[in-house]
Amino acid sequence: PVVSYINIDPELLSKIINVTNNVMYLKDSSGSLNNIQDVLIRTNFDIGVFIGEEPIYLEAMYAGCVGMIPMTANALPEVFVEMFNLFADEKFIEARNLHYKFLSLLNSIIFIFSSSVI
Repeated sequence: PVVSYINIDPELLSKIINVTNNVMYLKDSSGSLNNIQDVLIRTNFDIGVFIGEEPIYLEAMYAGCVGMIPMTANALPEVFVEMFNLFADEKFIEARNLHYKFLSLLNSIIFIFSSSVI
């Protein structure tokens, strides 16, 4: 994750979830689709995972994430609402096209923010 630099291992996370039985959602900002898939599989899709990394948004949604909490949505909220709605309506090609249309801008915003952290 951009700010904390600390990622919880999917195995440990699944143990915490299974022991406490009160974790319903989590935000994954690891930037790793493998990490997200591992969490979803280890928890039997019993928790809702929100993606926090814009570049892998569509892939993460297709893998089973329930939504996104991206930093850049504050700058372009209408784009993310439209992208989510297109995905929810199974208009995957249109969602992909919108995603790629704004991807370089989103990456620039992320770079500027991450360069100024700490």
